[in-house]
Amino acid sequence: MMNLHRAGSKPQWDGVPSKKRNTWQDLAVSTNGILTPGNALTILGFAMVLSGLMYILQEQYWLGAVYIGIGRLLDIADGQAAEYTKTKSPLGEQLDAGFDKLATVLILIALPAASVLPWSLAIALLAPHVAIAAYSAYRIAHFQQLHPSKFGKISMALAWVSLVALLVGHAVAADKTTVLHIIGYITAASSIAYGVAAFWHYVNTGNTGQSKPK
Repeated sequence: MMNLHRAGSKPQWDGVPSKKRNTWQDLAVSTNGILTPGNALTILGFAMVLSGLMYILQEQYWLGAVYIGIGRLLDIADGQAAEYTKTKSPLGEQLDAGFDKLATVLILIALPAASVLPWSLAIALLAPHVAIAAYSAYRIAHFQQLHPSKFGKISMALAWVSLVALLVGHAVAADKTTVLHIIGYITAASSIAYGVAAFWHYVNTGNTGQSKPK
């Protein structure tokens, strides 16, 4: 699954003769890599998450959970679409990672604001990924690409399982005593642990692609 979101230093269509490109690769070439099936699903998934957050702030928790769930499924599908159409690219990889982190930040603001989870838990879930983003920015400033790691992806997936479980649990019973709440807190703790492991992995291995010329 990790390989679905990981691109090399060049787009998959780069170097493919025009006569051998598929339709999606031709579209990617003509739009400088912007219009690809994977990128479209990434943006659509992010839009669905935003819609879900609006419903949550309006206290329509079930609708919020449905929209967010669909948005996260689209986030999984974008890598599969890019793999199937042979349109993986560094831009797509960074777009996926960027929207993923932005969506996480927004939901970790919206859910505490709606009293779905404590601010302390939201901050604990967010902290490792803020550290990773800062380290990624440092690497980019030094002309190096930072690829998503297995630990980071697992941490993010667990965070979203936790958040959706807590959201649905809140919709069922706001007193925070359901099985879903228990699942939510356990997966949240696991997400934090994997997030710390991801940051440690980045710092100790660099996890970079080829250095770009200055």
